[in-house]
Amino acid sequence: MRKHNSAAWNISFISLVILIIIAYHWSSDIVPLNGQQISKYKPYANFNDYYRFHLNEHSHPHDQKLHIIGTTIAYISFILDPTLIICVVNGILSGYIMYPLLRYQDHGYLEGFIGIFVTYLFSRIHKKQKKLLIIGSIWFLLGFIGHITFERNNAAFNLYPSYAFIGDYKMY
Repeated sequence: MRKHNSAAWNISFISLVILIIIAYHWSSDIVPLNGQQISKYKPYANFNDYYRFHLNEHSHPHDQKLHIIGTTIAYISFILDPTLIICVVNGILSGYIMYPLLRYQDHGYLEGFIGIFVTYLFSRIHKKQKKLLIIGSIWFLLGFIGHITFERNNAAFNLYPSYAFIGDYKMY
């Protein structure tokens, strides 16, 4: 039987609860930093508004299949090692909370960096960096191949990293 690091789990769980509370209660009231104008490239104020755009960006059946393969690999990995879920969800929620603050930017790189960085931090305290790097690389590679080869569009991840990640799982 594997021994779990209880301090890492405590930190992860407390962080997850705090992020869920912030995302649920506070994130809809957040305005862009410094009161700046919202970017014309980011018209969606919430995930529900965004999701129709997400489906439009993933309309080719072969692109959908590649995304489903990548998502299936992630799901199987999460089932085999549930520690990975808490690392990824902490990262996604961190990026998700940052989205309203960063809507003035014409890209999603800072939001994506924050989400990936937080995921990395949690994977590090749980000693799962290599697994998440491999799973994340496969998921991204399959998604980008689908967008470049079949959709011939720019991946939604470049503008909406957190929403795109959540959208792929909802699309599943």
